[in-house]
Amino acid sequence: MAPQRALLVALACAAAAAVAWTAFLCMMALEPGAPGFEYAYVILDVLGAGRGALPYPVYVYQAPAVLELRLASGVRRVPASRVFIVFRAGSAPRVERGEGLWRVWGNVTHAGVVSWVEAVDLGDRVVVRYARALAPGWVRGLRVAGEEVELVAVSEEGAVSFEGTVVARWRGLRRVVVVAVVVSGP
Repeated sequence: MAPQRALLVALACAAAAAVAWTAFLCMMALEPGAPGFEYAYVILDVLGAGRGALPYPVYVYQAPAVLELRLASGVRRVPASRVFIVFRAGSAPRVERGEGLWRVWGNVTHAGVVSWVEAVDLGDRVVVRYARALAPGWVRGLRVAGEEVELVAVSEEGAVSFEGTVVARWRGLRRVVVVAVVVSGP
């Protein structure tokens, strides 16, 4: 009687394990897969719209950056930053491309969007915009929380450089306005 009972217990354990394995596979099938590199363009669209929810979480952080204004009166350094909005993407190309404030970025294991600087000469003023993260961390949505004026100066000629790269030059009297674009979770 003992061998029959052992066989019955073994069959019951095998059946329970099969049911548990099937339930586990069904649960895994319901979860969405990891995003690919193309997800960076979804993030770019949300930033362009000013706010929005994201289907996958992203990590937002900032790194210090050097923003220099070379004015007729001398060089002014503004403490700036680069904002990285990243996610894990196993097949991301090593790239940083785009125009304006936001660029698509990848480094083989991660991808996302990274900020740069945008300098626009409007004739009477030069507006320089860079991004700053309000609260770094994991988020499921993004919001451009607003813009904060960091510096206003006046110069007859000058140049703007960011991280050692000259991004704008001008001649003629201009007001120079440096603005921080604040990015946060939803």
